[in-house]
Amino acid sequence: MAAMASLNDNAPEVLSEAPLRGVRNIDGRPDEAAPLKMPSGEEPIASRIVQPNVPGCPPKATNPDPCASFLRDLSDPECGQLEASRVAVVVAHPDDETIGLGAQLPRLDGITIVHVTDGAPRSGHDVADRGYASWRDYADARRQELVTAMALARVPADALVSFDIPDQEATDRIAEIARRLTVLFHERSIRHVLTHAFEGGHPDHDACAAAVHLACGILRARGLEPPCLIEMPYYTLGRNGWRVQRFDDARSSETVIELRSHEQRLKRAMLAAHSSQAAVLSLFPIQVERFRCSPSYDFTRLPNSGLLLYEDQNWGMTGARWLDAIRTALNILGQEEEPCP
Repeated sequence: MAAMASLNDNAPEVLSEAPLRGVRNIDGRPDEAAPLKMPSGEEPIASRIVQPNVPGCPPKATNPDPCASFLRDLSDPECGQLEASRVAVVVAHPDDETIGLGAQLPRLDGITIVHVTDGAPRSGHDVADRGYASWRDYADARRQELVTAMALARVPADALVSFDIPDQEATDRIAEIARRLTVLFHERSIRHVLTHAFEGGHPDHDACAAAVHLACGILRARGLEPPCLIEMPYYTLGRNGWRVQRFDDARSSETVIELRSHEQRLKRAMLAAHSSQAAVLSLFPIQVERFRCSPSYDFTRLPNSGLLLYEDQNWGMTGARWLDAIRTALNILGQEEEPCP
């Protein structure tokens, strides 16, 4: 669909360098980072100058932790609009952005939203069950649902990037996704990424999380500073059934944003826009959104103590297949361990 942007490594997008005024830099500092340098000799992206503070938002501490600073501003409505041209949301499917942080999106000016898959499995039963003639029709419908939902949050269609990988096939393409994300993070000077927790829910979610972490590792291996990572819970298998939008452990503190009534109305409308997914979206609460600074993961160890929801679903994935896929990706990328965040 023309409204969606696809990332092409050979035809990078050029960002506007016009100064941004009246909004706060999401990490609370003027943009003074040194220009990025890539081995290919590409020209660095010019720094943007932003207003460091806005009325009502408490001033930053000197040299704040970028993840904690991001979450503090995100959870404080007094901070108002946040300058987010160096913030990316990287999620697996159209609708995952709304589930994870739909109520926060109207405040994040200039954000980039990346969808790894087109949301359309190539298996015939998924397409037929939702009444579409082909997977292409299903993918087109999901794209239009996404554009509609994002318009409600004042996110323009040109902020949306799709890698167009088939739904349920991201696990087999983790290395490719990581490389494409590396290019995007560099070209857009991304400093903060919000993505999936590694939780053993949907295999595309876990593949997306792994690819984001590996992209950070690629940047670090090239002597570049990777973005800080914030993660969001979606769903996984608990001891008594599905555990929805809750983290699986207490390895790091979480930020829970309780949505006000108008934010709940917005999120409900955004979820309703993804009408083809109504059945599964009915499982998600609209009262809160949860975030935490991403811990380091060993992706060669199964998440959630080996309780894998996807093994109980018809998604073509098992724990053994996941381990094979991530080891293959690590071998392709030449990385033996996860170096990020």
